[in-house]
Amino acid sequence: ALIVEEGRRTVNDALAEVREAVDFCRYYADEAEALAKPKRLPGPAGELNELHHYPRGTFVCISPWNFPLAIFAGQTVAALVTGNTVLTKPAEQTPRTGAYVVDLLHRAGVPHDALHLVVGDGAVGAK
Repeated sequence: ALIVEEGRRTVNDALAEVREAVDFCRYYADEAEALAKPKRLPGPAGELNELHHYPRGTFVCISPWNFPLAIFAGQTVAALVTGNTVLTKPAEQTPRTGAYVVDLLHRAGVPHDALHLVVGDGAVGAK
């Protein structure tokens, strides 16, 4: 209902977007589990050669207006599941949808200091 009201999407489009957001979350969760495990690489005889992935720091995710839930959730979750902190900004046309996603993620256990919501017009984050 929020996507329909705020994003001016049809009910069918909004339902499809919810499904796409769920798919993004599942995909990134699976990828994060795979990346969390060291990967053995070929190396010189007698040496252990492994690839380890580490968080990169703080990510800024700015999503477009045309997919206020799916792209917003996908960008945010991808950065979070790989151990990064996130400043996330929804499109200026759909701030309540972004706030709702952030609230859901906080209620699901994402620490408040790891995920922050920034709202504003297109000038916010433009530079």
